[in-house]
Amino acid sequence: MKTSLIAPIVAAIALSAGSACMPAWGSGLSLDESSAGEIGNAHAGTAAADDASTIVWNPAGLAYLPGVHFTGNLTGIDYSPKFTNTGSTSAVGSPATGGDGGNAGGLTLLPSLFFSAQLTPSVTAGVGVFTPFGLKVEYDNGWVGRYQTIKSDLETVNINPTVAWKATEQVSLAGGLDIMNASADLTRNIDFGSICFGSAFGPANCTGAGITPQNKDGAVELKGSSWGVGFNLGAMFQPSDKMRFGLTYRSAIREDVRGSATFVNPALPGPFVALTGTAATTSSNFTSTVWLPESANASFLAKVTPQLTILGNLNWTRWSRLNELRARFDNGAPDNVTTFNWRNTWNVSLGVNYQLMPALKLRTGVEYETNASRYGQRNPLVPESTRRLIAVGVNYQFTPKDSVDFGYSHVFFGDFSISSTATAAGTLNGTYKVSADLFALQYNRSF
Repeated sequence: MKTSLIAPIVAAIALSAGSACMPAWGSGLSLDESSAGEIGNAHAGTAAADDASTIVWNPAGLAYLPGVHFTGNLTGIDYSPKFTNTGSTSAVGSPATGGDGGNAGGLTLLPSLFFSAQLTPSVTAGVGVFTPFGLKVEYDNGWVGRYQTIKSDLETVNINPTVAWKATEQVSLAGGLDIMNASADLTRNIDFGSICFGSAFGPANCTGAGITPQNKDGAVELKGSSWGVGFNLGAMFQPSDKMRFGLTYRSAIREDVRGSATFVNPALPGPFVALTGTAATTSSNFTSTVWLPESANASFLAKVTPQLTILGNLNWTRWSRLNELRARFDNGAPDNVTTFNWRNTWNVSLGVNYQLMPALKLRTGVEYETNASRYGQRNPLVPESTRRLIAVGVNYQFTPKDSVDFGYSHVFFGDFSISSTATAAGTLNGTYKVSADLFALQYNRSF
């Protein structure tokens, strides 16, 4: 019983150590929403190197940006995950009470900034500030899955200094550091009625004291933060002015999360107060280590005509790193181990750019991405499934040194079911329907 009370939330904070205060749009917890141009191309333009945001997609692209460049991007994410209950049960097997949780998403704004400067004819340095992972899910109070989660509000900020070297006219190489801050704030309810029924007091004594399943709730809030450091590498090969290929690698990042669990327990009569006095129901600090996954990317750009450009991208992310999460408590409660057993994911996208006028470029693209979670092991903290995305965008060059980008994407998520069981929290059975709209506005300036 001691480990069961905070197991789902502690697992969530470890999982979300590298996530952002927003929904997750790539597989698992990945976020790829730092550029309006990339959103307009459905993430297919990683070899384009159109502006300083190439630091995210392929830092070797900085070698194609002469002089000094600044890019500021603001992305809006309108996320709508909706759950439908199909026979959830409490920890003692009775029907779970509560609503479906409403729209657990909403509108979130995500800023990012990039700067690059050519130091010599062959060396360019840059820095980006953006969010590589993200998640925000908040259900209505009193919903049927409240004992597994109510709110997951998770943030990361990645600072990515980078240096690119133009080795030859055909080859550019780059490397940089990922310095990532992660923080999280999560809440859920605790069903002390079901805990009492499963304790030595027994159902009869608990019922006589008025302590029954789903009518004596407590709550727990977990907050944690950490810093992690990784690296990224990039290469671009341009055999001609009509063709370019790119390769990118981002390393895994270790996050050593340190935080506190704060409990608000109900007032229980007489000897039943012992249920709220265990190590697992007493406020305590905790630690948890999680490795955020590495990823590898291959891309191409082909200029078919002076106006028409085809772009493509293939990405792999090693989400199989997220196999087991272990939380260790300072107050002596046993370690909590939660198995996610996620799998590696693939993303493929194809985009088209068309230079309609000297100052106006049109973009479009499509994307498909596999899911990290496996059926039977999904949970309400990370409602994720396969994704299909369609996108459009424009770039307008309103002065020789200034341009703006606008990108829009609609994300189609595959409908999926969930059967998530947590000790002392019951089983959440239901289906999810998820959709999302992404829109971004970006300003680019060269000096």
